[in-house]
Amino acid sequence: MEARKTAETDPENKKNHFVMSGLVLAEGAVLLAFEWTSRPSQVASPGIPGSTGVEEEFIPVTRREEMKPSAPPLTPARRKGGSRNAGSTGISG
Repeated sequence: MEARKTAETDPENKKNHFVMSGLVLAEGAVLLAFEWTSRPSQVASPGIPGSTGVEEEFIPVTRREEMKPSAPPLTPARRKGGSRNAGSTGISG
């Protein structure tokens, strides 16, 4: 910054003071916000004594049905009963 005529008007001298003041104000605001308490208002239903007026909704539990795997499609070898060597590896022993 540019040099001022007097040291008292130089804002560099007061920079730490402003930073600390800002931190103190911010911390005070945070503490005030966390300590703030609110009480729920009690709304009584005229028909039911002791009721708060809040209705609970019952939501039924839904489950998916398990899908059973279907049988694989028949190949021509299975339709005719298969052959004797269908499962062999081709190595005779």
